[in-house]
Amino acid sequence: MTRAAVEYGTPSGGARETATRQGRTVVFASGKGGVGQSALIGLMGATLAARGLRTLVSDAGHAFGHLHLLLGARTPVTLEAVLTAERRPGEMLTRVRDHMWLLPGAGGAEALRGLSAVDRARHELRMSHLHDAFDVSLVDAGPGPDDVLRAAAVRADRVVLVLIPEPAALCDAYVVLKLIVRELPGLPVDVLVNRVAHDDEARDSFARLELAVGRFLGHPITWLGAVHEHAALGRAVRRPGALLAEAPPGLAIATQTLATRLGLTAPVGESR
Repeated sequence: MTRAAVEYGTPSGGARETATRQGRTVVFASGKGGVGQSALIGLMGATLAARGLRTLVSDAGHAFGHLHLLLGARTPVTLEAVLTAERRPGEMLTRVRDHMWLLPGAGGAEALRGLSAVDRARHELRMSHLHDAFDVSLVDAGPGPDDVLRAAAVRADRVVLVLIPEPAALCDAYVVLKLIVRELPGLPVDVLVNRVAHDDEARDSFARLELAVGRFLGHPITWLGAVHEHAALGRAVRRPGALLAEAPPGLAIATQTLATRLGLTAPVGESR
């Protein structure tokens, strides 16, 4: 397969590299904030990078973007500079650690809000080409359906819907699923129940969602797994840059399992 070459700048703005990989893109979505998907993306990104996969974690929320705070990554090039053509899109890429890079979010950029729908779509397509330089891209679509649909429509191989075992989270997750089924009917959807006290709680949440989706939407969803609540994680996310250094070992094991279930085990072109 011929793969597009993507040139990108280093965080310091120095020498540039050219990568020619075209990998897989997984969009993480939720119906509401506070479900912990950003922390999961950061931890899974570190897991994949440790496996030797060139991994991009992308903050796709237009209104808010906090991945750079969780990962302790400096973002010297802003989206405004790219939109005004002062800097190239690839110069926004920020190295987090070996094999792991961050594409920071818009963070409520004024210039982005001023774009027309057509110009915004062109911008999204332009930025999406950066993903071609990586084996895996994990996209944080943020909470709510609009950002989820926008991120998934651009280039998603699948969506991971993250929820917590609360009635409000289930209702909001159903709304997001309803829009995905309507707008992107062929896109696979996996469900991850986060911050659970025990496995039965997670299975019960999934069963309720699966029942509603099957009855009213007629669309299959797949059980991806559950991640238990960890007090240490709650402390880590309160301090910028502490996530990867202070996350409990149990979460590293959980993200390894989830990555394997998603088939994210080897670079594209290698046996998996």
